[in-house]
Amino acid sequence: MSRKVQLLFLLSLAFSSRAEYSIWNDTFGEHLDWWQKAVIYQVFPLSFKDSNGDGYGDINGIIQNANHFLNLGVDAVRLTPVTKSPMKALGYDVSSYVEIHPIFGTMEDFKGLVNKLKELGIKLIMDFIPNHTSDKHMWFQKSVASDPKYKDYYVWVDPVFNTSTGKHAPPNNWISVLGGSAWKYNSERRQYYLHQFEEWQPDLNIRNENVIKELMEVLKFWLDLGVNGFWMDSINHLVEKQGFPDEPVKSRLDPSDINNYDYLDHIYTTNQPESLDVLANFWRQLEKYSYMRDNITRVMITQADGTTTEEIMQQYGNQTHPIVNFPLNFNLIDDMGMSAENFDIMICDWMDRLPVGAWPNWMLGSHEYSRVGSRYNPNLVDGLNMILLLLPGTAITYYGEEIGMIDSEEERINIAGDSLGDEPGQDTNLTVSRYPGIAPLQWSDMPLAGFTKGDKTWFPVNSDYHLINVMDQTTTPKSHYNIYRQLVQLRKLPGVQKGNLEVVSIGTRVLAFKRYYHGEKTGVVVTVNLGEDTLEEVNICYVLDLCETKLKANITTSKSIYKPGDMVNSDSIRLNSFEGLVFTFQQSLASSRSSSTIALLFFISILIIVW
Repeated sequence: MSRKVQLLFLLSLAFSSRAEYSIWNDTFGEHLDWWQKAVIYQVFPLSFKDSNGDGYGDINGIIQNANHFLNLGVDAVRLTPVTKSPMKALGYDVSSYVEIHPIFGTMEDFKGLVNKLKELGIKLIMDFIPNHTSDKHMWFQKSVASDPKYKDYYVWVDPVFNTSTGKHAPPNNWISVLGGSAWKYNSERRQYYLHQFEEWQPDLNIRNENVIKELMEVLKFWLDLGVNGFWMDSINHLVEKQGFPDEPVKSRLDPSDINNYDYLDHIYTTNQPESLDVLANFWRQLEKYSYMRDNITRVMITQADGTTTEEIMQQYGNQTHPIVNFPLNFNLIDDMGMSAENFDIMICDWMDRLPVGAWPNWMLGSHEYSRVGSRYNPNLVDGLNMILLLLPGTAITYYGEEIGMIDSEEERINIAGDSLGDEPGQDTNLTVSRYPGIAPLQWSDMPLAGFTKGDKTWFPVNSDYHLINVMDQTTTPKSHYNIYRQLVQLRKLPGVQKGNLEVVSIGTRVLAFKRYYHGEKTGVVVTVNLGEDTLEEVNICYVLDLCETKLKANITTSKSIYKPGDMVNSDSIRLNSFEGLVFTFQQSLASSRSSSTIALLFFISILIIVW
């Protein structure tokens, strides 16, 4: 490398873009609430642990293994649906909001889970699907029959008739998220009903005040049982435009693709302003409940897949009229490739748009996405968990990511409906490409990964369970499991809980960020190499204002040349391929940015002179 190119490289480092964010402000009060400090662990109950040998994960399996949450140090557990359902959509087709599906156990089992988690000091968050039900739900059955009370519980519209053919047609061009018309004709009512997802998931008529009252009662039912909050699904579809106008076509798409959801611009079926009013009503109910009971916050989390960051931010409301505790942030889940610049952009995209007084959150996994190790690289699990758990805000972990599980190898499986759902003889095809991360949790190297004492599992166990399992990783100091535990403990530092964030990408491979809180001595630095090449000397001295600071290795992986306690210069950090490192540093309580600013200017001036 020529001297001129070297100088240009150094100068580019000096001007590396750095984003800085102040997290803490007076709107949060003196202390953080439980949900702001929390790590939320997502449990997919069918795949967590089977207690009775039938091959299906159940509530008692969660109770018997609840110490797993305690050992990890997580603060709350989120359950995907466990209520009664035909299970065509893994519980997101609710046939009763207030009954437990027999495959998971009984209501007494659920009460036992609430008590067990409370005993361990762990909160419980339930999935809640307010947009639609199953067509097997009693409300829908009575609505089809035009029962006076339930007649308008769902979105019904008269057909459009073609006078030349005498045949009926849907009232407009709306398309289901999964493709094809969003309308299904019912011969008994001689009307179409709306289904923004599958045809057996009819949309509730959220404009009907009686429906809202029913949903409010459902929330209270579970709150009375001890639930600490709700994860509300598909809220961007809650309300549709009155009058049901046709949605405009996206001109860039081929007209032959007319049944594709992306063929239309969904300005009338998603993110309607009235949806925020509905959410605000739910929020007020939870706030009132907490105030009347014990002043412990019942959290409200919203999920709106396929929605822009700008639209999602509206769900926060504002400081005087909050709507939710936080809407889910999918920025780290969406496919970004292996570029540090992309990670930097997606982190800043969320932080830049975050309203004043709003609280951030981060997640890396869900049952509808490939696992972290498959989506990026199995060797990046630790580094990505470092990012997830040490960025500011609430962290959300999907089960199995703490041990680095990867996607199922199966392409398609058949599940017998008479054992899983409500309809005897029904066969449910599950395409793994839609649900790639639902294989049973790999507890040990025992048969069927220790998930069940029976001879089968509802979903195939990954064949790598001999190499990746909880039991082995518990006793391996540098395992994914133990590094995860260390990260959760490090989150207790004030500098991580409420400290500022400075984030930068160095080239295409290195993402680095610093967390510190004014008035606290200990800060945290994270560096992650997203590439397969070893980097001999990564320099974060100037880009993170650390030139006068010694870094102390705190969390290192098995491939690192550093061990905890090693002192490392900020201008010469070695990062092996796909490696993440966490450092702590001591900052002067009286320090300011002026000294490093002067140093940076001096550095630039020297470059100019040499040039």
